[in-house]
Amino acid sequence: MFEISAGSGDATLKAGADSAEGLFRELALGFSVLSRSGAEVRPLEKRRVSLSAPDGESLLVNFINELVFLLDTQGFLPAGLEGMVSLAGNACRLEAELPGETAPPGLRQDGKLAKAATYHALKLELRDGIWRAEVTLDL
Repeated sequence: MFEISAGSGDATLKAGADSAEGLFRELALGFSVLSRSGAEVRPLEKRRVSLSAPDGESLLVNFINELVFLLDTQGFLPAGLEGMVSLAGNACRLEAELPGETAPPGLRQDGKLAKAATYHALKLELRDGIWRAEVTLDL
């Protein structure tokens, strides 16, 4: 599950899932909904993503910024995430394929185009067996 709240200069993406992989999948879906004004993103092609960070919060920010990069440079929007996410200790990793599609430029302009994920009000936690995240994106 994910939730989006957008203001004039930023948007907040909240997500929750019962696994780290599920959490990052929900974040990818939320990013696409925000970027494409809710229009469906189909899994027509894939992009490989490999990221590492010293902590889970940094991995989350790096992941969203990778999605921004893929959209900016290739017009690619994810329809999910298939792979491994490890949020253990100080060697957090994400090794995944992102199914999705390259959106025509006109469709990309219908949504809110994120410039970057920020550390402002960033939250990542495991509570009662559920991973929860909240990340702010500059628009």
